[in-house]
Amino acid sequence: MAIQRGPSYTFAIMGTNQIGLRGIEFIEFSSAQPERLGELLFRQDSYAECYTYYQRAIELYRRKGIIVGVTDALGNFGNMSATKQVMLSEGRAALEEAIALVKEHGLERKLARYYRALAHVLVLLGDLAPVPTTLTEAVQTALRLDNTGELMEVFYVLALYAQTTHMTGLARVAAARVADDPATSELTRGYAANLLTALPLDDPHAVPDDPALSALVSGQPVGT
Repeated sequence: MAIQRGPSYTFAIMGTNQIGLRGIEFIEFSSAQPERLGELLFRQDSYAECYTYYQRAIELYRRKGIIVGVTDALGNFGNMSATKQVMLSEGRAALEEAIALVKEHGLERKLARYYRALAHVLVLLGDLAPVPTTLTEAVQTALRLDNTGELMEVFYVLALYAQTTHMTGLARVAAARVADDPATSELTRGYAANLLTALPLDDPHAVPDDPALSALVSGQPVGT
């Protein structure tokens, strides 16, 4: 369903329109979660308009001093950027700011997710140098918060990175761990199974696996 501007049909539900806003603007600025319009537009593949709404939502949260709102909006946009593989530079900037704010204010609830999404965006951008450190942060944060579901999502991104860098053995181990985990979402398990199928049995460009990343997947202690 396309969103259309026009006279508001929400006043009866949301309250009196005291400042004369109409249509989408009324919903946007009276909602407790103004970024939700951006999420809807993202699902409709209206990426540029979605980005505009997220920027407005973030600015609104900043003015009100709602740090959790700022970090959630930044992180959600970055995560959707990675998932849809669009607006990657904007997604990277959003995730890097979200991570910095979360660490500054001690809001670790979604930190592993943000690190994982940032690693995914970096892989898609081809900026591979920071990926191992970012993945390590994601794994260690997920373990510290006992977030097993997010840990498997991180391992899937780790498998993608290993595939991209021709660490075929590591890619196979990481993807297999995700595909075989019954608690992981069916969608992510399917992605991991497809990655396993796509890996060559004999990769002429194969390189040795990264020992630190291999330790992450195997559950061995990793130095910080």
